[in-house]
Amino acid sequence: HDALPISDLRNREERFRSLVMNSSDIIAVISEEGEIGYVSPSVEHVLGYTPEEFAGGAGTKYLVEEDLPAAEQAWTEVLSEPGGSRIFEIRGRDKQGSVHWFEVTFTNLLADPNIRGVVANQRAITERKKAEARLLVTEEHYRSLVEDVPAVVYLAEFGPEGRWLYISPHIESLTGVSAEEWMSLPAP
Repeated sequence: HDALPISDLRNREERFRSLVMNSSDIIAVISEEGEIGYVSPSVEHVLGYTPEEFAGGAGTKYLVEEDLPAAEQAWTEVLSEPGGSRIFEIRGRDKQGSVHWFEVTFTNLLADPNIRGVVANQRAITERKKAEARLLVTEEHYRSLVEDVPAVVYLAEFGPEGRWLYISPHIESLTGVSAEEWMSLPAP
């Protein structure tokens, strides 16, 4: 196919540069040996490091130590599969030491002559993790309330394909049938 005019190439390069500069995800290219060869400028507003401070070192330097085994497992798996990807969640520390959650996608592009590395796309998910934790606490609170009420509380899907979604443990004291057994019965 025909080569693009220089002006089109410059426009595409500027567009790509603008996208990378304004992304809220941290994008890094990591060598097979684990050294960061490139990190996007977003590392500065997400973690407080300049790209120069972050690049060149080991990709694990900012990770919470307890999460290193998960990162190492994903790394080993993605290296063994050219073109493959692995997604995992991990915690990292910013320059001030605060902990943040990230969803990381490793993609093995070592064979791609334009990349020659593993691309790590790191999306900040701290707010999502906080919301999940709040939801879990709320769910546990309501579950304990429902299970302590001296009555049967249930949730069911009604209709021809209906099924039981939840039945409180007090069903057994009223009917002699455990909640687990009751869940296997047809719903109304």
